[in-house]
Amino acid sequence: MTPEDLAALHPRLYQVSVKVAWSSIEAHGLLSCSMLLELFEINPDKRLKITGQRRPRSVVIDHPVHRKAEITDNSPLSDTLLERCLDDGLTPKDWLRMLNHRVFFWVDEAGMNRLLKSRYNRGRERRVLVQREAVGVQREPGVEDLEGRHPVRFEDVGQPEQVRRERRPTSR
Repeated sequence: MTPEDLAALHPRLYQVSVKVAWSSIEAHGLLSCSMLLELFEINPDKRLKITGQRRPRSVVIDHPVHRKAEITDNSPLSDTLLERCLDDGLTPKDWLRMLNHRVFFWVDEAGMNRLLKSRYNRGRERRVLVQREAVGVQREPGVEDLEGRHPVRFEDVGQPEQVRRERRPTSR
């Protein structure tokens, strides 16, 4: 699928973030976990620990210039279930490292709202970022998937309730 195909099918992309991440996203763009760890100059051993295993809880990282950032948990994942479905010698550790090189978007409000209403997210303060022109998501030369830093600028639409109130025009 090309970026243009994606934009035609889904003119808006949604990213759910922790509230405190907005200023960092404005300053540095939307970064994958791996790129954020690099920006924060986290030592290689700690990077491997954060990206190569299931995180049952979020991890807060500190930097003298960039201050604090939160690496969200990936608690819904199961190493046992991953071992059953991965093939070609791919291990859960390898797969998790691959995931941590990517940034994920919801392509519609329904999926995003399911995440926000999930038991896991109830009571957690989240921000919804909306990219209104999905064509801004581009693959860099030589990059197979959307990974690392993206040339996408998001609009912070605030708390999830604000997104749910935003209605698309209906045709009559």
